[in-house]
Amino acid sequence: MSGNPSVYKWNLTSGAAAQFQVTPTYYVGLFNELRLGQVITSNVIVGPEVLRYPAGVLQATVTADLDGDSLILSITYGNP
Repeated sequence: MSGNPSVYKWNLTSGAAAQFQVTPTYYVGLFNELRLGQVITSNVIVGPEVLRYPAGVLQATVTADLDGDSLILSITYGNP
């Protein structure tokens, strides 16, 4: 997602092909004052939480609700 390669295959001969099965992990959270490329180690309000998509599901909707002094994340899954 950063525009940089994320997987490599070394020592391929000319004309050879390689196949990759990449399973990304997505996270969601609420943070203060993040900058692009910053490693998130502080300024965390809620999360990060892993999005766990059920098989065949393509969409997640994340809602943040204020409950007294606490922010609660709720995640629902479905298809567009």
